[in-house]
Amino acid sequence: MIDPWRVVVRAIIIDYKERDNRMSNHRDEDDEEEEEVEEFDVDLGNNESFLDTLVNQETRRRPNQSPVFGYIYSPRCMRGAGLVIGIIALLFSAVLLSISFSDLNKTNDNSSDDTAIDFTNKLPLWVLNNIDITRIKSNVQYLSSDLLEGRAPGTRGEELATLFIQSQYQSSSIEPMGENGGYFQNVNLYSINNITTTSLNFSASDKSPVNLTYLTDFVTSTEMQESSISLSQISVVFVGHGVSSKEMQWDDYNSTTVSVKGKIAMILLGAPESFNSSATAYFGRKDYKLSAARDHGAVGVILVHTDATYGYPWPYVQSKASDTKYMLQEAPQQLQVVAMVNEAAANKIIDQSADPTHLKGWQVRAGDSALAKLFLPFDIGLLVSFDLDCVGSAVVGRNVIGGIVGDKNPDQVVIVMAHHDHLGMKQSTVPGGAPTIYHGAVDDASGVGILLELANILGLYNKVASTNTFSQVGLISPPDRTILFVSTTAEEGGLLGAKHFLSAFNKTKQIVAVINYDGANVLNETLDIVSVGMGLSPDLDLFISTAADDENKMIVTQDPLPQLHLLYRNDALVFLQNQIPSVMLSMGTRFKGMMNDTYYQAVITDYFTNVYHTPADIVKPEYTFLGAVQQSVIWDWGRFLYPSFSFENQIDNNNSTMNHSTDDNIPMEVIKDQQVERNKMEEGENKRNEDFQPVSLDSSQLDQSNTNNNVKYQKRQLLKKRIIGLSIVLLITTVNTTSSELSQYILVNDYYKPFLMIYYNMIWLILALPIELAVFYGKHIKNNSNEPLIQSLHREFLIDNKVTLKTVAWVTFLMSILYTGLNYIWILGLPLTEVSTSNALFQSATIYVFFLSIWILKEKPTILKSVSVIFFIAGVVGILLADRASSVGAYEFPDAVKGDIMMVAAAALYGVWQVLTAKFLVDKNRTMVHSYIGLMGFWCLLFGIPVLLALHYSGYETFEMPTTSRSAGLISVSAFLTFTANYLINWGLSLVSPLAVRGAELLIIPATLLFDIFVKKVVFPAISIPGFLFIIFGFLIMMFVENIQLKRRQRTKHQQQQSHQRMSSLDVDNTDNTNPPTLSLKIINFMRRNLV
Repeated sequence: MIDPWRVVVRAIIIDYKERDNRMSNHRDEDDEEEEEVEEFDVDLGNNESFLDTLVNQETRRRPNQSPVFGYIYSPRCMRGAGLVIGIIALLFSAVLLSISFSDLNKTNDNSSDDTAIDFTNKLPLWVLNNIDITRIKSNVQYLSSDLLEGRAPGTRGEELATLFIQSQYQSSSIEPMGENGGYFQNVNLYSINNITTTSLNFSASDKSPVNLTYLTDFVTSTEMQESSISLSQISVVFVGHGVSSKEMQWDDYNSTTVSVKGKIAMILLGAPESFNSSATAYFGRKDYKLSAARDHGAVGVILVHTDATYGYPWPYVQSKASDTKYMLQEAPQQLQVVAMVNEAAANKIIDQSADPTHLKGWQVRAGDSALAKLFLPFDIGLLVSFDLDCVGSAVVGRNVIGGIVGDKNPDQVVIVMAHHDHLGMKQSTVPGGAPTIYHGAVDDASGVGILLELANILGLYNKVASTNTFSQVGLISPPDRTILFVSTTAEEGGLLGAKHFLSAFNKTKQIVAVINYDGANVLNETLDIVSVGMGLSPDLDLFISTAADDENKMIVTQDPLPQLHLLYRNDALVFLQNQIPSVMLSMGTRFKGMMNDTYYQAVITDYFTNVYHTPADIVKPEYTFLGAVQQSVIWDWGRFLYPSFSFENQIDNNNSTMNHSTDDNIPMEVIKDQQVERNKMEEGENKRNEDFQPVSLDSSQLDQSNTNNNVKYQKRQLLKKRIIGLSIVLLITTVNTTSSELSQYILVNDYYKPFLMIYYNMIWLILALPIELAVFYGKHIKNNSNEPLIQSLHREFLIDNKVTLKTVAWVTFLMSILYTGLNYIWILGLPLTEVSTSNALFQSATIYVFFLSIWILKEKPTILKSVSVIFFIAGVVGILLADRASSVGAYEFPDAVKGDIMMVAAAALYGVWQVLTAKFLVDKNRTMVHSYIGLMGFWCLLFGIPVLLALHYSGYETFEMPTTSRSAGLISVSAFLTFTANYLINWGLSLVSPLAVRGAELLIIPATLLFDIFVKKVVFPAISIPGFLFIIFGFLIMMFVENIQLKRRQRTKHQQQQSHQRMSSLDVDNTDNTNPPTLSLKIINFMRRNLV
């Protein structure tokens, strides 16, 4: 076995022989006092004698000097200089370690906080990479095609849709979770298909009767599952807006005067004007009013329509009257009549009532006026008669339910939802005419498209996990939590499929969270994503916001159009009513490339005016589905499927007594706690139905304690990242110093093969490629039925990154050329100057990194960064001047100027390579270090051979195999040091900024000086110490800047979200501009913006 120390010592001997030979050739031949170079005859076993010889040799090389310089170069001064440098290095290391452990201890004080959110569990990147935009689009096109006839519940179209969804679940290895071991869950419905005859008449003994005409004056339906309904001479009670809420301190059903039990309740749509927007959205809904009337014992309801309170004009109501009505067969059958009269018909009724003060008078009496709190329900003095004949039938809709059973916590369930039903077909009014199909592409075939794609990638992940595979994130194992993919029926009929699903859900299991997709973004990508229901599930809001920012640099915003009541028109509402954290993810408002949300306003207005619930809802040519892909990967689902994140503290009874009732009573404590406080801010607000101006809720609705816990956790994560990055770059210093010294020992005249050595160095980088393959395949992938899956996966995703294999290969090919070129220039210049000098010049790459980071990486050129770079440059220049002032560089290296120029050129190219590498590696974490390095080594191995042949036949560099000892040196430099240094540099670039890595690499200079002084006994002047100190100070400043920037990025995450939410706030004019900022305040603000 070769002794490495003996190899190094032999190399040192040969090196000094050659240096003495080069000196003798340049000495003055007429100098009679010329000393002959002494031959070395050293016993390799006596290292101490050898080092003493080196010291004597260097002492004889010094020229005559002045007394001052004589003292500077004296052994006493040099020992003192080395001692000072050693002490400073030790103190520097102690400071870094103390800061790191101090911060870590402070952070760990909070580590026991159970409510902190853990975002470390991630799926391998190939999982999210497997999301296919073509597959999403084709699924949406099929579901919205004419073949499926609008997918109405219980029809042939829904059967085809559910069979298709089932087949997608099966192909994705999603297990059946429906009834009887299958994928389907039957939902028993009752449908009213056609109203044949109906009448609604009001009469009194002393008044003229009021006979209303169907469609012209009113529309009607019923909750009774019968084909014929008849009521005669039933009293009518006006109950204002029909609001009964202790939390709002409002009761329109005050029974001290009159009760609605057994009577018809006449109710105004909308809510009292004193209610804020959130309360109006809830209490103004038709469903709430029916539920409240039902609770108070009414047998029927007459709703009063106006364009402003309902949001749609009367012609729209007329057009929807013939739509099929659905209800659950197990639903209560109480309200025999559910009618809606228009404003003109309401005035006819009021004119004949006991209080003929016109509709406006009733609205004032029941609304926001001095008499509002004194309002009492009253009998209008008219009796109503109602007749209805319809065609009703029992139908069976189908929910489609599949899932992946959790490995460790199977009773914790995450639900992903969308609804596959739509409005079906309407028969033509023209005899023999073709029916009109309501395709429902956006509503909600697009949501089902995302649901199926998520089922595909997570099913694939679970199947691969069953093979005990390894990835970047460690051992791939099945998800800890159970995930259900639920496609519901009869959403358009009143969220009926979701209600039945929840009522039938196993009460022994806990629903952790529900994510609903109802109307995907079929257009382009956005900078934000809308979370309908944000503010009602604070922990879930915080989770989604932080994860979206981490994955896609997106912000999550609240519903910009609360006047559309989307919260109460999607399946997530059913779970919110039962205190289960739920949101609906919808299209963002700020499209990429657009300066403001004007484009969003145009898109959403056109959709709800011309597309929504019309036959025009089809897949259009302008639909790119890029936004749908973005909605699918808004966060890494791996975080959701593992028990690192819990909602246990969010809802008191979520774990114990989950109320799965299907009534329409949302917990008003949530509304009171989260929204009622905003009454003052929203006083004087114009009615929302007049336009589509976005309105945001105050960000204070987010739970502050959970926010603080998340901040603490992120601080811990950033601290860990900072410590690891710092440790890596310090290791780079050690490895590169050793590599530089060994490289120069090898590159002497008896074996001067620069390109061969570069080739020998670079090809060892290919060692990273087997690491990549081992990580991907895992150590235990075997045979069996999964082999075709693994093979196809390997072909499509050879490396674990967020860009294609072709892109990575092309980039690494170009980067390998650049890296080989700069190394070739560096190694040509290395023998022409002292190692310390070459290192000092090569570290001028810091200047290039600084300016290129500003240009390419868009980093801000702050004051402290500039100061640190100035310190770096001053340190390099100081050491270079000190080295030039000594005799070492002047007499041993006659071609030092040429070597210096080569080092500067290599430094410039190295700066370019480092910044480009950082951009490719760090930008959205698109690729992994080992795949990047391994492919660089592959290209060098492939194309280095022709270059070697060209150099050989041209005579520039002939082949000559190294001796055994030199082979050991080459292997030491290439296989270990070069590979390790490159791996560490690329890893460091993925953790900290390029400028921070450059600052750490500058420590190679003082490390080389220490090696020269204490090992090689090379004499350097004591004035090199200030240069060393400048580099140390520059590095400390850069680490300080890096620390501040990491903290600032974490701190501004939620500030960015809050500022975006406040842009559309109503309270925009409350800023006090009477006191402009003082000069001192302006200076402070400037320093904050530009210092770090």
